[in-house]
Amino acid sequence: MKRLYFILAFCLLSTAGAFAQIIDKITGLDRPTYMAANGTDLYFAQENSDYIWKADLSQTNPTPTQVVQLGVSGTATGLTVDGNYLYYCENATLGLRRIDLTVANPTAEMVFATGVDSITELLIDGNMVYFSTTSNIEAVDLTDSTYTRTVIVPNTGGGSYGFSKLNTLLFYSTNGSTEIKQLNLGSNAVNSAITGLNSAKGTIWIGSTFYFTEGTDGKIMTLPASASVPATLADADTLVTVGSELVDMIHIGDNVYASVINENKIMVVLNT
Repeated sequence: MKRLYFILAFCLLSTAGAFAQIIDKITGLDRPTYMAANGTDLYFAQENSDYIWKADLSQTNPTPTQVVQLGVSGTATGLTVDGNYLYYCENATLGLRRIDLTVANPTAEMVFATGVDSITELLIDGNMVYFSTTSNIEAVDLTDSTYTRTVIVPNTGGGSYGFSKLNTLLFYSTNGSTEIKQLNLGSNAVNSAITGLNSAKGTIWIGSTFYFTEGTDGKIMTLPASASVPATLADADTLVTVGSELVDMIHIGDNVYASVINENKIMVVLNT
């Protein structure tokens, strides 16, 4: 059987099993969704807030503060830190924006407009920004002053989520959340990575280990190196079960953070 060729050196499950302790890091939120990190500063959006917020994770009980107000009532998606900038999509105004994180009171700058398309997810790699609209996965060269959009994967069927990257492969979950796919950014070939899922959303890499969420099932999963292509849910192992819907997942150091939307909190799974 063909092994997952994108998993070049999957850590043994004993490594994943080191994650044991779950802590509610930030509570009392209003349906937290997308997250990004810059050092120990966590930036996040909330479904019922028209601000992007920040919390210092080095504090035992961090108090979130407002960073920037969205242009109109709505929410931000696809939060990503690249260099000194936090990029995000403001869906109500249909464009990619950024703020300078070195400024005490930053002002949002429109990078480029997306017309009638809202962005559901984005990832920046060098000069390129890869993003998902409700129709396609596209790319823009940020050094191109015209910001010409190139469709890489057409007709994705309602948006894609949970972008993560290993070498030249971009991983994402499809709308409907039953499959995680891998996109070869060199050839634009798309293949199934994991099928038969119930509610996949977030994906991340920590070193050479791949993690994904079964969002509405409230589980963070990992995959053993012996899985065949495409892998199935039965091939995966449950790292933790939260029991409530997970929207986004990131890692800071060796720890995994997840936004638990229905419980109005952000939790951390500690590498103990």
